[in-house]
Amino acid sequence: MIGKGKKRTSITSFFQKSSPPKSIPHALAPGPSCLPSTVTIKPLSIAPKSPETLRDAPTNFQALSPAVNLDSLTPLARLTSSLQSLVCSYSSAIPEATAVSDIARVTGDPCDLVSDPDEAWEMLNPIIHSVFGYQANPDTVRHLVRRGQFGIEGFCDWVMACAKKLHVDSALLEPKVQLLLEATQTA
Repeated sequence: MIGKGKKRTSITSFFQKSSPPKSIPHALAPGPSCLPSTVTIKPLSIAPKSPETLRDAPTNFQALSPAVNLDSLTPLARLTSSLQSLVCSYSSAIPEATAVSDIARVTGDPCDLVSDPDEAWEMLNPIIHSVFGYQANPDTVRHLVRRGQFGIEGFCDWVMACAKKLHVDSALLEPKVQLLLEATQTA
Protein backbone atom coordinates (compact mmCIF):
# COMPACT_ATOMS: atom_id res chain seq x y z
CA MET A 1 0.00 0.00 0.00
CA ILE A 2 1.31 3.42 -0.90
CA GLY A 3 0.83 6.25 1.60
CA LYS A 4 -0.77 9.60 0.84
CA GLY A 5 1.38 11.90 -1.23
CA LYS A 6 3.70 9.07 -2.31
CA LYS A 7 4.36 8.74 -6.01
CA ARG A 8 3.95 5.27 -7.44
CA THR A 9 7.16 4.11 -9.16
CA SER A 10 8.35 0.91 -10.68
CA ILE A 11 11.26 -1.05 -9.22
CA THR A 12 13.15 -0.59 -12.48
CA SER A 13 13.16 3.19 -11.99
CA PHE A 14 15.77 2.63 -9.31
CA PHE A 15 18.24 1.49 -11.95
CA GLN A 16 17.68 4.43 -14.29
CA LYS A 17 20.22 7.21 -14.31
CA SER A 18 18.87 10.43 -12.87
CA SER A 19 19.72 13.76 -14.39
CA PRO A 20 22.58 15.62 -12.73
CA PRO A 21 21.71 18.51 -10.42
CA LYS A 22 21.31 21.88 -12.10
CA SER A 23 23.89 23.42 -9.80
CA ILE A 24 26.35 21.90 -7.39
CA PRO A 25 26.68 23.61 -4.00
CA HIS A 26 30.16 25.07 -3.52
CA ALA A 27 30.84 22.77 -0.56
CA LEU A 28 30.17 19.70 -2.71
CA ALA A 29 31.90 20.87 -5.86
CA PRO A 30 35.06 18.95 -6.72
CA GLY A 31 38.12 20.78 -5.53
CA PRO A 32 41.81 20.48 -6.16
CA SER A 33 43.71 17.31 -5.36
CA CYS A 34 43.82 16.45 -1.66
CA LEU A 35 47.59 16.56 -1.39
CA PRO A 36 50.35 18.41 -3.19
CA SER A 37 52.52 16.47 -5.60
CA THR A 38 55.51 17.04 -3.34
CA VAL A 39 55.57 16.96 0.42
CA THR A 40 57.43 19.68 2.25
CA ILE A 41 58.55 19.21 5.82
CA LYS A 42 58.92 22.50 7.63
CA PRO A 43 61.43 22.96 10.48
CA LEU A 44 60.32 22.06 13.99
CA SER A 45 60.78 25.64 15.18
CA ILE A 46 57.85 26.88 13.10
CA ALA A 47 54.56 26.60 14.95
CA PRO A 48 51.06 27.58 13.81
CA LYS A 49 50.04 31.08 14.90
CA SER A 50 46.81 30.21 16.72
CA PRO A 51 44.89 27.27 18.19
CA GLU A 52 42.31 27.68 15.39
CA THR A 53 45.08 26.85 12.91
CA LEU A 54 45.80 23.67 14.86
CA ARG A 55 42.22 22.42 14.61
CA ASP A 56 42.54 22.52 10.82
CA ALA A 57 45.55 20.22 10.67
CA PRO A 58 47.35 20.88 7.39
CA THR A 59 47.35 18.26 4.67
CA ASN A 60 50.91 19.37 3.96
CA PHE A 61 51.87 18.06 7.38
CA GLN A 62 54.48 19.72 9.53
CA ALA A 63 55.94 18.59 12.82
CA LEU A 64 54.75 20.87 15.59
CA SER A 65 57.05 22.59 17.98
CA PRO A 66 57.03 21.41 21.60
CA ALA A 67 55.45 24.78 22.54
CA VAL A 68 52.22 23.84 20.76
CA ASN A 69 49.40 22.78 23.06
CA LEU A 70 48.57 19.26 21.87
CA ASP A 71 45.27 19.38 23.80
CA SER A 72 43.91 21.81 21.20
CA LEU A 73 44.34 19.24 18.41
CA THR A 74 41.89 16.56 17.35
CA PRO A 75 42.92 13.10 18.62
CA LEU A 76 44.05 12.06 15.13
CA ALA A 77 46.04 15.26 14.59
CA ARG A 78 47.59 14.83 18.05
CA LEU A 79 48.70 11.29 17.20
CA THR A 80 50.11 12.24 13.79
CA SER A 81 51.90 15.21 15.36
CA SER A 82 53.44 12.97 18.04
CA LEU A 83 54.50 10.42 15.43
CA GLN A 84 55.94 13.11 13.17
CA SER A 85 57.89 14.69 16.05
CA LEU A 86 59.24 11.33 17.18
CA VAL A 87 60.47 10.48 13.67
CA CYS A 88 62.11 13.91 13.39
CA SER A 89 63.91 13.39 16.69
CA TYR A 90 65.24 10.00 15.52
CA SER A 91 65.85 11.06 11.91
CA SER A 92 69.47 9.89 11.75
CA ALA A 93 68.58 6.42 13.07
CA ILE A 94 65.53 5.86 10.84
CA PRO A 95 66.14 4.92 7.21
CA GLU A 96 64.49 6.89 4.41
CA ALA A 97 61.59 5.23 2.60
CA THR A 98 61.56 4.85 -1.17
CA ALA A 99 58.66 4.59 -3.60
CA VAL A 100 58.87 0.79 -3.33
CA SER A 101 58.84 0.67 0.50
CA ASP A 102 55.83 -1.13 2.00
CA ILE A 103 54.60 2.01 3.75
CA ALA A 104 54.68 3.95 0.47
CA ARG A 105 51.35 2.31 -0.46
CA VAL A 106 49.67 4.54 2.15
CA THR A 107 51.30 7.80 1.11
CA GLY A 108 50.48 10.25 -1.64
CA ASP A 109 46.94 11.29 -2.49
CA PRO A 110 44.24 8.95 -1.11
CA CYS A 111 41.68 10.69 -3.34
CA ASP A 112 43.34 8.99 -6.32
CA LEU A 113 42.43 5.60 -4.85
CA VAL A 114 38.75 6.35 -4.30
CA SER A 115 36.19 6.46 -7.09
CA ASP A 116 33.21 7.08 -4.77
CA PRO A 117 33.89 9.28 -1.70
CA ASP A 118 30.88 7.75 0.06
CA GLU A 119 32.66 4.40 -0.08
CA ALA A 120 36.13 5.74 0.84
CA TRP A 121 36.67 3.51 3.88
CA GLU A 122 35.56 0.39 2.02
CA MET A 123 38.16 1.13 -0.66
CA LEU A 124 40.99 2.24 1.65
CA ASN A 125 40.62 -0.39 4.39
CA PRO A 126 41.95 -3.30 2.25
CA ILE A 127 44.93 -1.16 1.25
CA ILE A 128 45.68 -0.31 4.89
CA HIS A 129 45.42 -3.98 5.86
CA SER A 130 47.70 -5.01 2.99
CA VAL A 131 50.36 -2.74 4.49
CA PHE A 132 49.83 -3.32 8.22
CA GLY A 133 48.33 -6.80 8.20
CA TYR A 134 45.53 -8.02 10.43
CA GLN A 135 46.10 -8.21 14.19
CA ALA A 136 49.31 -6.22 13.80
CA ASN A 137 51.46 -5.26 16.76
CA PRO A 138 54.50 -2.95 17.10
CA ASP A 139 56.91 -5.80 16.34
CA THR A 140 55.15 -6.78 13.11
CA VAL A 141 55.05 -3.21 11.76
CA ARG A 142 58.50 -2.05 12.85
CA HIS A 143 59.74 -2.52 9.25
CA LEU A 144 57.30 0.24 8.20
CA VAL A 145 59.07 2.87 10.30
CA ARG A 146 60.79 4.92 7.61
CA ARG A 147 61.09 8.66 7.16
CA GLY A 148 60.39 10.90 4.20
CA GLN A 149 57.58 11.50 1.74
CA PHE A 150 57.21 7.74 1.15
CA GLY A 151 57.50 7.04 4.89
CA ILE A 152 55.99 8.34 8.11
CA GLU A 153 55.71 11.95 6.91
CA GLY A 154 53.81 10.85 3.81
CA PHE A 155 51.66 8.48 5.88
CA CYS A 156 50.71 11.32 8.25
CA ASP A 157 49.68 13.49 5.29
CA TRP A 158 47.73 10.56 3.82
CA VAL A 159 45.88 9.89 7.09
CA MET A 160 44.95 13.55 7.57
CA ALA A 161 43.72 13.77 3.95
CA CYS A 162 41.60 10.64 4.49
CA ALA A 163 39.96 12.28 7.50
CA LYS A 164 39.63 15.82 6.16
CA LYS A 165 39.00 15.38 2.44
CA LEU A 166 37.36 11.96 2.25
CA HIS A 167 35.62 12.21 5.66
CA VAL A 168 36.87 8.82 6.84
CA ASP A 169 36.07 8.47 10.53
CA SER A 170 39.22 9.33 12.49
CA ALA A 171 38.54 6.49 14.91
CA LEU A 172 39.19 4.04 12.07
CA LEU A 173 42.61 5.57 11.33
CA GLU A 174 43.86 6.27 14.85
CA PRO A 175 44.80 2.63 15.69
CA LYS A 176 47.25 2.46 12.77
CA VAL A 177 48.86 5.78 13.71
CA GLN A 178 49.09 4.61 17.34
CA LEU A 179 50.62 1.32 16.18
CA LEU A 180 53.34 3.13 14.20
CA LEU A 181 53.94 5.45 17.15
CA GLU A 182 54.52 2.45 19.43
CA ALA A 183 56.72 0.74 16.84
CA THR A 184 58.82 3.91 16.49
CA GLN A 185 59.20 4.28 20.27
CA THR A 186 60.45 0.72 20.64
CA ALA A 187 62.66 0.73 17.53
